[in-house]
Formats: sequence, structure tokens, C-alpha cells
Amino acid sequence: VHRGALSDVARARHGMNGTVMNQRTGESDMLTGSKEMAEARETIQKYIDGANGDLKVLKEAYSEKALINGRPIEGLFRSVGYYGGTHATARIDYIDISGHAGMAKVIVENWHGQDYVEYLQLLKENGRWTVTVYSRF
Repeated sequence: VHRGALSDVARARHGMNGTVMNQRTGESDMLTGSKEMAEARETIQKYIDGANGDLKVLKEAYSEKALINGRPIEGLFRSVGYYGGTHATARIDYIDISGHAGMAKVIVENWHGQDYVEYLQLLKENGRWTVTVYSRF
């Protein structure tokens, strides 16, 4: 999968020190440093890489209790296993983190002929970022 760059809007949210900027107040979230952003981005990249057919990597991105559109995440794992590898491209449109919670928007093109806008809810537990909720439109 193509490793896309953050959008202009997402880049504008980041201060010079790599912290996330609050769009309403213009203040940086001092709890979220560049290390946290990098770790969250790494988790999202595991999802992107895994969705192209690597179930081991895909499962590393998710919490064991994760949901996809309100259902257990195993449905996504079965779908990726069934359809196998693909040459989809994806880009992270934005990542927004506050403390130990975050949200990301990922644009996926040509996943077995389909295009999707995906929203990933992230949570850092036990020192590790994981996707806890996945919604696809």
C-alpha cells in the first residue's frame, strides 16, 4: 500500500514541536507529543499494510475487543483472508490525538475495486496504540 502523506489540513494541526493543534482554540495539546503521533501513525500504517492481505500485520493494529461498524472485528479479518492481497492505495487524511485517545480518517482507493472513507478510533492501553473502532463508508 502506498504510504500517503498527511493532508494540508492535518499538517496545519501540528505545531512545530509535533504536537496536535486544537482547531477551535489554536492551542497545542501538551499531552500529545511527536512520539505519540508517530506511534499512532505506525498503528494506522499496520492497518493499511495488513488490509492488503497480511493478516498477521492487520491483527497487530487492532485491539482484541475492536469493532467494525458495530460488529466484532473478526469480520474484517475473514474478509481480508477471503479476498486476499490487493494493490489498494491508502492515505491518512488526518490523525487527531488527545491524551490516550485518537481518531484518524483514512482514504482507501481500489480495495478489490472499491473505494472507502474509513474512520479509525484509537486508544493507547498498556503502552500500545490500537484501533478499537473501525467504520467504513
